[in-house]
Order: sequence, then structure tokens, then C-alpha cells
Amino acid sequence: MQSFERFLAGSLSAALFLLAAAGRASAQVIGGPWSGQYGIANLGSAPGVPGFYGGVVFAPDDPSHLLIGGNANTSIGAVYSIRVQRDSLGHIVGFASSATKLADAPFVDGGLAFAPGGVLLYTAFPINVLGQIQPGASGPSKTALLAGVGVGGSAGGCAVVRPAPGGPLRIKLTSPGIARWYDAPLTPDGNGGFDVGLATPRGPAVPSAGSMVYVDADEPGFAVDTALVTSCNGFVGAYSLDSNGDIVSLLGSFVLSIAGCADGMTVDPLTGDLLIAIWDLKRIHVVRGFTGTATYCSASAIVGACSPAIGSSGTPSLSGLDDFVVSAARVPPGQSGLEIWSLAPAQAPYYSAFLCLSQPIRRIPFLVSAAGGGAGATSCTGVLSHPWTHSFLGANGLGAGTTVYTQFVVRNPAPTAPALLLSDALRFTVTP
Repeated sequence: MQSFERFLAGSLSAALFLLAAAGRASAQVIGGPWSGQYGIANLGSAPGVPGFYGGVVFAPDDPSHLLIGGNANTSIGAVYSIRVQRDSLGHIVGFASSATKLADAPFVDGGLAFAPGGVLLYTAFPINVLGQIQPGASGPSKTALLAGVGVGGSAGGCAVVRPAPGGPLRIKLTSPGIARWYDAPLTPDGNGGFDVGLATPRGPAVPSAGSMVYVDADEPGFAVDTALVTSCNGFVGAYSLDSNGDIVSLLGSFVLSIAGCADGMTVDPLTGDLLIAIWDLKRIHVVRGFTGTATYCSASAIVGACSPAIGSSGTPSLSGLDDFVVSAARVPPGQSGLEIWSLAPAQAPYYSAFLCLSQPIRRIPFLVSAAGGGAGATSCTGVLSHPWTHSFLGANGLGAGTTVYTQFVVRNPAPTAPALLLSDALRFTVTP
């Protein structure tokens, strides 16, 4: 076991991310109960992205690259990829390169979202189409005429959700011209793409609605699960949600005023920061202050081996109930493993998976995965867990407001390479 520890420690020391830059301040205003808890900055224009800006989304396997719709709402619309620049805590502060064209996306608008299998979906305005770009394609592999499934006007934003664990996929669509939010089933078509089912309008009117993102109730100022929706009227609205992931009522304006037309919007998978693309002014804003518990990065996904999944229970606090536990399920039982953590995120290729933490990385003493009701090298019924107690937080100098990033590493007993399996990662912020 000691040799395994030395081997792992030596390997981890080789993974070092060093990214730093300075952002430019902006005068936009965060409103309602979120005032004073969030800040917004202007990152400026993305070099190499032409024309008006449409949707934004991060590459699912590489959060160092942001995808942006360029020449939005025109026949020469396309999706561009640009490398972002991060500071020592992982926050985006600018752009590290000029953008390159990824694929044609005629009339691309504010909706950019990935569906299972790496299929990139985009809304096309004003032609009311959902385009689908399969991995490696230079343009749309399939288009769906949304008027035929009940979407009025023309779609502006889209999001792919699975309201219940293991349940069917749904797609959420907005139509800015008629101020509507729609819900529809999204079903694999057997050819690598998806069919869109009948779209049903949900919730109240959403003025000039563009793209949307989901925010959990544990984020500062959010008492309930919420959808943020952009608007070309210069604000970002906040709407409460039902169990199907559809909007119920307007809670207020999250961002009170944005010069220009707020169109695309996405969440940084490493930090939780919110990025907003301004269509006509061709710039990107970033909103910081999201600190809730969330998973990010990608676990090992190797044929014949387990894919550990991180999770937590309780609250990471310095007082009150001492109940916060971080765990990893779906690991091989009876194997050596450990939990690693740091104060900044990353997503670096590592042992056919990703090292999701930046240096310096701390290690929690070795654990052995519990059997969890199964046995065998690939039964994947094992569990690793570690309590982040008040005393553990205090002993490591983790005060209130500190954001921690953590991940599990476990030995792979299967004959399938590699020797180590990695979970996805967890981000949490210590509360008083």
C-alpha cells in the first residue's frame, strides 16, 4: 500500500496548471436578493468570433475551450471554439487564443447545448429550427422544423435536461417573439441524432426570452431551484421551477441591466461562474459568486472497468450539525483508494480520465472501499467515503467562505488498463 501511495503522489506532482490574467470591470448591476452576493465583469470580445454573438457552451471534455455562435441569425452562422484564460482559482479572466471555426450552424441563435453522445444542439432564428451537429461533423447532421412540433414564433434558447434520475430526456425551448417557454421529449433516433416530440408551452410569459441555465437552491440568494433566462431587453430574469424543470413564476431580475441584447448563457463547469454573451455588442460577461455544492469534470469511463461517481450528504459547515460526508459510489469493492482535494479546479487528462484539481493537491489518508453488497473486480458495488468534520475543516485551515474541490482515486483491479480509476469531482463552499 505504501508503494501505491508513493506512485500516486509522484504522478500527481506532475500535473500542474498555471493560468493567470486580469479581468476588466463592468458597471452592470445584480438585483433583488442577489445584490451584494454576486459580481459581474466584462471579458470583452472573443478574438476571431465574427459578427453577432449567439449561444455559448463549454466543450464537454475540455473546459478550457468555450464554444460561441458567430454571425448569429445569419445564413453564414457557425460555431467557433476559443481557449479561455483562467486565474489561479480557476475563474475565467479572458481569452488565451483566437477562435477557430468548429462547424457551420446556419442562423444559430442563443441556444447551444450538448445532448448525450456529444451531439451539439443549436437553435436557429428566425427559421425556427433545431440543428444537430454530431461529433466531428463540419455542419448540421440533422435539423428539426420546430413549428411542426408546436413551437410558435422561432426558438431562441434550448436546454437538455433529465428531470428524474434515469428518466427520459426533455428539451426546454424559448421563443422570444411570442415570449413562451416550451417543454418537449427528446428521443434518440437510432442514427446518432434525436427526434423532438410535441412541444407544450409551460409557465408564465418570458419577455424576449433567450437562453436558459439552471441554478440550485443552495446557491447564495436562491431559496428554490431556479432557471435564469436571458433577454434582449437587457436583463436576466430568475424563475422558480417545478419538478419537471419548467418555469413556474418570476422571482425577479437577477441582472438588472445589461447594455445590449443578452442572448447566449452557460455555466463554467469548473467554477460555477455564469457566462453571458451579448448579441449586438459582441462581448462576454462573467458573473461570479456561485458557491453551492456541485459536481464537475468527468469520471473514468473505460470498457470493463468501474466508473466512480462522487456525491455528498449533509452541509459543509463549521458549526451546527457535524454531518458533511463526501463519498464515491460505483467503485470496485475491497480496493485501496484515497480522496484528494485542493483549493482550485482543473481538468487535465490523467490515466484515461481527468485530474480535476490544481496544485497544490492534498491527500486524505488511504481508504479501502466497502463491499457495498457485492464482490468481484468489476462488480462496481464498492463505496469510499470520508467525513469532512468540523475538526477536519479547522485543522486544515478551511474557514467559512472557502471553496474546496475534491475527487477520489481508486486502484483498478480489472485486467482493463489503466491502473487507476478516478471519480468526477465535487465543488463545495464551507459555511459558518
